[in-house]
Amino acid sequence: WVSVYDNRLDTDDFGGGRQGSAWTDAPEGDGEGPEGREYNCAYYHAFAPFEPDLNYRDDRVMWYMNETIRFWLQRVDGLHLLGAQFLVEDDSFVREVDPCSEQNPCEYPTTRYQQMVHDRTQHQPLTHTVLAGWRSIAE
Repeated sequence: WVSVYDNRLDTDDFGGGRQGSAWTDAPEGDGEGPEGREYNCAYYHAFAPFEPDLNYRDDRVMWYMNETIRFWLQRVDGLHLLGAQFLVEDDSFVREVDPCSEQNPCEYPTTRYQQMVHDRTQHQPLTHTVLAGWRSIAE
């Protein structure tokens, strides 16, 4: 969750792009947000709003995900982690770089999301740490 009053939050330029905004306002009934205001938070999703991203910097999230992986590996032969490069995002929430402009138009990408440099929402160093931990569970 991020406060919607946080000036770092840019709903158009941080990740996502596939289903419109990468941020969705907290639904009513989710309790109080930062600074005691009700429902003033948004959550990030790299894909669709019904697929919220988890905060892998939180020890509780890591514990639950590790337990989930242990659970499934006792029942199946393996796991396929689709979109693993999106597991961890830069926690500064700064804009991704768009190398295209009117002066320097991009020729090939068909959407703004495709033309952006995704160095803030993909392949973060912590992603590799998380994946290495899950591999050690699988072994």
